[in-house]
Parts: sequence; structure tokens; C-alpha cells
Amino acid sequence: MHQLIWIIPIAIVLAVISPLLEARRRSAPPVRAKQFMTDRETKFWRMLRVAADPLHVAPQVALGALLTTEQGIVPKLARQTRNRFSQQIVDFVLVDETGSVRLIVELDDRTHVPAKDEARDAMTRRAGYVTVRVNGVVARDPALLKARVDEALGLPPSWSPPTFDPARLPAAAQGTSARANGPRA
Repeated sequence: MHQLIWIIPIAIVLAVISPLLEARRRSAPPVRAKQFMTDRETKFWRMLRVAADPLHVAPQVALGALLTTEQGIVPKLARQTRNRFSQQIVDFVLVDETGSVRLIVELDDRTHVPAKDEARDAMTRRAGYVTVRVNGVVARDPALLKARVDEALGLPPSWSPPTFDPARLPAAAQGTSARANGPRA
């Protein structure tokens, strides 16, 4: 009976503490929002959206969304390879209407280490991606940026996306369009 007296207070303490510990474990981790892109990246993103039109520009893309390890390799090597890129981010990815990646664009600054950049570019190149690195004057000049993107995509320098011209529609389609939208002025 004397031993039972110590067990009761311990059980009460555990009954009180246990829900508190469980609630703490379930509570949200201590996180806060951070700025998605720097001011420089935001300004460049706006300019890149115009230069890359009609492609879509996705900022801050995880390399883990672009790369995977080859099938059939030893699990340890697969894990080591995945760890080399899984936590890395590329600045911008240009994708077409089908969602296919057309180009990776890196906005370089003084924090970039050329040897690390080349190793990462080699990895993305092995996966079939083309990377364009932009810095300095090109990053601030819309015409130079457009020329750099067009060159990387293999487009002629004067290329621009086709525009819709209703006058080029067959006469029957023009008539239908005119009836649907009212008379042409």
C-alpha cells in the first residue's frame, strides 16, 4: 500500500503534463514569412517576362523539381546525388505552353562562385537543360536581355511572337466574327 501512494502522484503529474507536451509537439513550428525575391530579382523578373514572351517565367524553382536521379543506380549513390541538388534553387525557369522547360536563367551577382556555378550548370546540362547566366549590363538592359534569351533559345535576333491578325482570317470566318461582334467600322 505504501508503494501505491507514490504511484498516484506520479500518475497525476503525468496525466497533467502529457497533454501539454502533446499540444506543444503539435503546435506550429516557429516560422515566419520571408521576402520571396529580392528587389533586384523582382525588377529583373518583370523585365524577363517581357523579354521571354510568349514563354512563362517561374521564379525561385527548386532543382529537385527539375532533376531526378537515373533509374537503376545503387540507392546510396542515388541519395548522394539527390543531396547534391535537392536543396538548391535556380533563379528563373522559362516554360512554354505545354509546361516544358525551355531555359534556366540565373541572375548572377558578386555572391555567385564561378566554380560552383559551372558544376551546377554541368549537372543541369547533363539533364538536357540550357542555362543562361545574366549579370551587369545585360541584367539592366531589356534589349540586351531579349537578345540573350533569343540566342539561348536558338531564335533569330529579330524573332517576335506571332500576333493575331483578324484580317488574315478566311472571308467566311471574318463574316462570322463580324456578325458575332457587330459590324466592322
